[in-house]
Amino acid sequence: MWSYTLTARVTLINALIMYSLVKAPLWGEVKARPCSYCFVPNIRAPTPRVENTNTLLPIGRDDKPCWNPNPPCGESIPVILFYCNACYTTAYAPLRMCSKAHSLHEVYVNNSRREIIEATLPY
Repeated sequence: MWSYTLTARVTLINALIMYSLVKAPLWGEVKARPCSYCFVPNIRAPTPRVENTNTLLPIGRDDKPCWNPNPPCGESIPVILFYCNACYTTAYAPLRMCSKAHSLHEVYVNNSRREIIEATLPY
């Protein structure tokens, strides 16, 4: 009985710690920033290089499946959605790794061309 109570308490404490780590910094520190797709020299960019202003605006939070290709995972992870008002690109920035510790990068989806552009930039 003692070990069951101790295990339950440790599990509860771990859950509270993980909840605070995942949920706490979502909107307090998320700010607009320069779009990596249209501000860096890129041959595929649909718009020319423009002034370095913060056009990538946070528009919401969602849960997306893990997009690691090898092996396919599919676990749901929280992401912040950004939208660039200069090149009409949506960016998905992961807030944490999945449980299989896949190193995820931001994914840029260009809405005008319907193509997925991946960038390995730190969030």
